[in-house]
Amino acid sequence: MRAAIQFIHPDRKLAILTKLLGIIQGIGNLRQHILAHGVLLDKLNKNDREILKNALIKLGYSSYIATDSSIRLLIANGELRTLFGLVMPIGRRQNDFAEIFWERGFTIENLPTHQAEDLKKRLETIATVVIAPDIPQPYIYTVCGQVSQADGTPISTVGFTARAFDALSPTNIVPRGNTVALQTNGNYRIDFAWQSDGRKGPNLLVHIFDPEGNVVAEGRKTAAAIQEFLDITVPHFTPETYALTIAVKNYATDASLPGVQVDAVFQINGQQLIRSGTTDADGVTFIPVDEYFFGAGHTVEVLFRVHQDDQALDTDTFIENLLPGNQEVEILVTLPKPGGELRIVRGTVRQTDGFPLPDVIVRAFDRDIRTETLLGQAIADTQGFYEIAYTTGQLRRPEKVRADLIVRAFEPEGKGDEIAVSGIIFNVSPQQTVDLEVDLEKFRGPSEYERYLAELQPLVESVPIHELTKEDLYFLGGKTGISPKQLNYLRLDAQLSFQRMLLPAVTYGLFRQGLPADLGRLLMEKPLRLQEALKASLAQNIVPASIAPQIDQVIEQLLSLNDSLGFELELEAKAKQGAVS
Repeated sequence: MRAAIQFIHPDRKLAILTKLLGIIQGIGNLRQHILAHGVLLDKLNKNDREILKNALIKLGYSSYIATDSSIRLLIANGELRTLFGLVMPIGRRQNDFAEIFWERGFTIENLPTHQAEDLKKRLETIATVVIAPDIPQPYIYTVCGQVSQADGTPISTVGFTARAFDALSPTNIVPRGNTVALQTNGNYRIDFAWQSDGRKGPNLLVHIFDPEGNVVAEGRKTAAAIQEFLDITVPHFTPETYALTIAVKNYATDASLPGVQVDAVFQINGQQLIRSGTTDADGVTFIPVDEYFFGAGHTVEVLFRVHQDDQALDTDTFIENLLPGNQEVEILVTLPKPGGELRIVRGTVRQTDGFPLPDVIVRAFDRDIRTETLLGQAIADTQGFYEIAYTTGQLRRPEKVRADLIVRAFEPEGKGDEIAVSGIIFNVSPQQTVDLEVDLEKFRGPSEYERYLAELQPLVESVPIHELTKEDLYFLGGKTGISPKQLNYLRLDAQLSFQRMLLPAVTYGLFRQGLPADLGRLLMEKPLRLQEALKASLAQNIVPASIAPQIDQVIEQLLSLNDSLGFELELEAKAKQGAVS
């Protein structure tokens, strides 16, 4: 049977979705059924289908299968919580998929009659459910595997993609599913619909494309099963590597500068890649540039950052459009003038609500009418405090004895966007205090939660965070220096996210403010206390800033677990009672 679900009053989306997911978990085997077959958005006209496909592309979601009148949404990574990012509008972002989902509803197919009736009864307070016989649908096939070089090393170059086909004949191949990008470990997964035409299975053909769209490898499987594992080797993966030769010189004297660090920041089709080098005795360093940086239809821009003895050197050299081939570039930098009197600028970097911002980069500049000369930089400490020392010899105009100071704050290395700036302070004092205030909406530096997960990722390999054992946590604590308590908070947060569909990082933020790490006790806290704790973790950059617009929704979602928790306790009690009798 098929159950077509239409929400009655979809104005409290988070509460409805939480209850829906709780009901799915409470009906035997229904969760596994949806993970295996997905859900269907059907009876779509051509315009609706294209809107939904474009929305899924914008959301970065490729686990779906489109037909002429429907889209089957598959559950990525085997976790129902991936639905949250698709059907929950976040902030002011346009989400056409969510709008159509909440307006039209969705369908679950191939249900036993008793399971469909049970679902209808449990959903009656939030949705109307129409039960009807199944409409024959194609089976969902899956092919996945790893793409490697001839020596077994996974392909990790950005821009490689995979596409599946049904090879009806040597000259007639039919595309199946969507084109997917290779993951950084060379893995791929393609889901596609296929209905038998007398054959036992499709004659599966998987093509691997390089960033320029050329087929560089393929894998085949005749009469493929409903799930196939197909590893593919790229036999001649020998991309050419060009050399970007960089010579660093003093702008004033044209002298070469040995021993300075150069960061080349490549802007490639909306992505950023940083490669670094240190100049040799001749002031020269070499940065490798892969052939695959140069895909069709986009330019490669290169910005440069130069440091000497942990001090940033002022330069305005950049490459607007890097071309394939070996290339030389000369970077002219302005060195601080020797001598002069010592000056200090210090202060704190705080958010508008008063909480300090650690780890941000603060730079002080001497301002002239049309130029700014970098005087120095510092990284704010745990209390948001910074201090920059400079000398009057660094001022651009020799006759100046006092700087016309402007101070700027930037996100931590990796993004580098400006997040705060002072006004111009003319003729500053020898010891000047400049405090900066940062609007939370402008600050997108990595939170503690994000930094910890990034640090753990290469160590845990393929083990999900929610499956870590106490022994695993002990090992990771010794390897990373992260406290065992915070590692356990990460694991508990991942477990609640996996089992209860909670937004990741929310409970981590609550635990970090001293709230109970036991779900039952946590749900006994007052909503205001939960809100205050989550706001504190946001202000202290413990959890991602993207949670800020959703505080009321995530707290509502958390408290709605009282219903499902009570239902589970009731089931446990009945099970114990049955065991006794």
